[in-house]
Amino acid sequence: SKATVSVLNWGRNTTRPVDTPTKTKKMSSPQPGKCELPVDGNGDRVTLHYETFGARDGVPILLIQGLGTQCLMYEEKFCGVLVERGYYVIRFDNRDVGLSTKLAHHGVPSVLGGILRAMLPCCCCWRPTARYSLDDMGRDALGLLDHLSITRAVVLGCSMGGMIAQCIARMAPERLLGLVLVMTTPGAPGLPQADRKVRSALIAAPKEGEDEAARVRKMISALHGSLTRGEPVPEDLIHSLTPVAQEARRRQPMECSRKGFARQLRAIIAHGDRTPWLRQLDTAQYNVSVVHGASDPLTDIAHGRALADAVPGARFVALSGMGHTLPRQHWGALADEVQRCSVARGEPVGQQAPPTEKTALLDAAPM
Repeated sequence: SKATVSVLNWGRNTTRPVDTPTKTKKMSSPQPGKCELPVDGNGDRVTLHYETFGARDGVPILLIQGLGTQCLMYEEKFCGVLVERGYYVIRFDNRDVGLSTKLAHHGVPSVLGGILRAMLPCCCCWRPTARYSLDDMGRDALGLLDHLSITRAVVLGCSMGGMIAQCIARMAPERLLGLVLVMTTPGAPGLPQADRKVRSALIAAPKEGEDEAARVRKMISALHGSLTRGEPVPEDLIHSLTPVAQEARRRQPMECSRKGFARQLRAIIAHGDRTPWLRQLDTAQYNVSVVHGASDPLTDIAHGRALADAVPGARFVALSGMGHTLPRQHWGALADEVQRCSVARGEPVGQQAPPTEKTALLDAAPM
C-alpha cells in the first residue's frame, strides 16, 4: 500500500506517493563523491567525502553525523528505509573525520582538559577558542548542497550533527524543507552532564591489541546505556555495527581519528549556549522534530526537552529504550518523523499526531 503526502520538493509544492515501510524496494549501492569547498574564513580549504542513495528526483535529505563519527554510522539499511519512502539520501563525513579533509595544522587540543573546564562551575562563563566552529561545519554542509545543486533539503542531525543542523537553521532557514534533531542539545548550562563512566569510555585510548569487535562492544555498552543500567549489551546492534566500524577503521587510522575528535570537541565546547538564538529561529516555512532516547546516558533526555522548548513550533518525541545510538527497531519511528517534517506546514500525513501534542513516548515496533 502507499500513502500520499504533500511535500515540498526542491522548493515546489508537489503531491507524490511515498512508499510505506512495508514495501520492499531494491536499493543500489551508495554513490560516492568529493565536494571541494571554497577557502573558508579561517583560510582552510576543505574537501568533503559524501555518498548518495536513491533516485536523484527524490526528496533530498542531508544526514549529518556526530562527534568523531564517519557517515558510515548512518547504516546503509537505514538509508534504504528512507529511500523506500521517496527520499534522495545524502550522508557525508564532516571535516576532520573519515575521508574528508583533516586539519592537522590546527594541532591537537586537550580532550580531557576541555571537558573538565566546561564542567567546572567556576568556569561556566569560560569558553575556549577553537580553530573552527560549528558554524563553519554548517557552512560545509550548505556547500555540499550547493555542489549537488539542491536548493532545499530536509536536514537530519544526530548528536553534534544536530548542533550543526541548528546552526544551519539560523544561517539559512530558506534552505530547509524540514529539520530533525536527534539525541542533541541546545548547549544550555545547568543541563545534566553525561554519566562519568560513559565519558571515561569515550575518551579512553584503545587498549593495545584490542580488536574492532571488542572496541565496538565497549562503545555500544557506554552509548546504549548498558554500562550505566547494568543491562546486557544488545548483540544485534553489535553485530550490525562491527563491520561498519571495521570499514571506518580501514578508511581512517585510529590515531588520526582521535586527533580530529579533539578538534571537533573543542568546536562544540567553544560554541556555548544556543538557547537565546534558538528561540528566535524562523520556522514558519518548515517543521521541526526533536527526537531523543528516553535512556540516553550521554545526552540526558532533559537536553532534548530543553531543545524542543527553545525551538518555535518544535515537536518532541521520546523513544523508550533508546540510548545514544540508532538501533534498527527505532528506524521506523525516526523515518516517520522525517516524513512529518517533509510535509508542508499544516498538512497532515498518515497518522500524524494532533497539532497540540508536544510529546510522544513511543515503544518502537519491529521493522
